[in-house]
Amino acid sequence: MDDDTQLSGDVTDASGRALTREGRHFRFATPTREASIRYRVDLESTARASESFDVALRRGKTLIAPVSTWLVHPEPLYTDVPVTLRVEPPPGVRFTTGLRRDGASYRLDANEIPVATYSLFGR
Repeated sequence: MDDDTQLSGDVTDASGRALTREGRHFRFATPTREASIRYRVDLESTARASESFDVALRRGKTLIAPVSTWLVHPEPLYTDVPVTLRVEPPPGVRFTTGLRRDGASYRLDANEIPVATYSLFGR
C-alpha cells in the first residue's frame, strides 16, 4: 500500500481481531501460512492529499488509483506469493479494474502489485 494511503478504521484478520501496526507494516498475533485481512481505504482523502495520477486522483464522480495505492500486500513483494482480493465498494459506488477475475474475487501475484493496473471507483 502506498505511504500516502489513508485507512479508515482498523485492519483486522478474518476473525475480526485488530492487527498490530508497526509503521507501514501490520503484524498478525499468530502468523499462519495463509492470511486473510479486512480493511477500509479512504481514497477520497488519499486523492485530496496527493492529487496525483500515480497515487489517487478524483475526476468528476470517479476516483482512479493504481492497485499499489489501496492494496495491503505481503512483503517481500518480489515473490510470486498469490494474492486473492475482494473489493466491496460502498453502496452506489461501482468498481472496475483490469485485474484478473476469479469468480467474485481478483487474483495476482505479489510481484505484480507495483506494476498492476489502475482501478476506478465511482458512479
